[in-house]
Amino acid sequence: MRLLIAIGLMPYAQKYPWALFVLAFVLLGVVFPLGLIFTATGIAALNYDVRAKDQFLADLDKRA
Repeated sequence: MRLLIAIGLMPYAQKYPWALFVLAFVLLGVVFPLGLIFTATGIAALNYDVRAKDQFLADLDKRA
């Protein structure tokens, strides 16, 4: 997610959260290892109750 912030795509991801799923599938099709890592970290982040208002960054010190 920090990469999305760095390249300026986070505002779009906050406005359209479903776009992250589209990005994951595009990465799976184009650059499989990167797409796999993006998808796996997205699934793992679900345990931390990440939200768009937090820029999808997980606080690793606390779990939901």
